[in-house]
Amino acid sequence: MSVKSVSPSTLLRAGGAGYKMLMVIEGRADVYFNPSAGTKKWDTCAGDAILRALAPSPGILTDLAGKPLAYTPEKSNYKNRGFVVTLNESVHREVMSKLPEAVKSSL
Repeated sequence: MSVKSVSPSTLLRAGGAGYKMLMVIEGRADVYFNPSAGTKKWDTCAGDAILRALAPSPGILTDLAGKPLAYTPEKSNYKNRGFVVTLNESVHREVMSKLPEAVKSSL
């Protein structure tokens, strides 16, 4: 699966998961969509904490099945399997609705 599957109007390229999450938090991007496995939990945990602390409404970070990321100590669970970051619930729903069901059910 590629980023094109969610039909972005503009594609920004940047290095590092934390920096990309910061771009969403600062309003420079509407969505950070990472369709591939391999990003480590430590790459997303700080950005996730900031998203959850935003007031009056928290940002949203879920896996590709729409579930919040779990930061558990099991070694088998240290990699993310793709995720979506937004500040807006309706944008998040729109991105999630464009993901193929086969991708969501494979998680």
